[in-house]
Amino acid sequence: MLLHRTFSHILSNMLLFLLLSYQLEVKYGVVRMVVLWLVAVMGGALFSASFEAPCVAVVGASGGVFGLIGLFLADLLLNFETIKRYYVCGVGGGVVGGGGLR
Repeated sequence: MLLHRTFSHILSNMLLFLLLSYQLEVKYGVVRMVVLWLVAVMGGALFSASFEAPCVAVVGASGGVFGLIGLFLADLLLNFETIKRYYVCGVGGGVVGGGGLR
């Protein structure tokens, strides 16, 4: 989790983690977020390693970031009408295809 190939790799992981984790942590709690992060990191590493050549090192924690993205999108789709921050609805609506129009 602490090894990354390039500086841009670790920077993009850190930025996405910071953008997504705070709001999700407030909503779901620290314990659930830690469990999700660890399961996503380990699952991503195992999935990646299963398709790589046998002697290739798997580095980075991108699986954890993709786990957070998955939780964010699932939460957005399931609870779209209850989100009180309209800028989040607009961003999520653009991603999902609604364009944020209400």
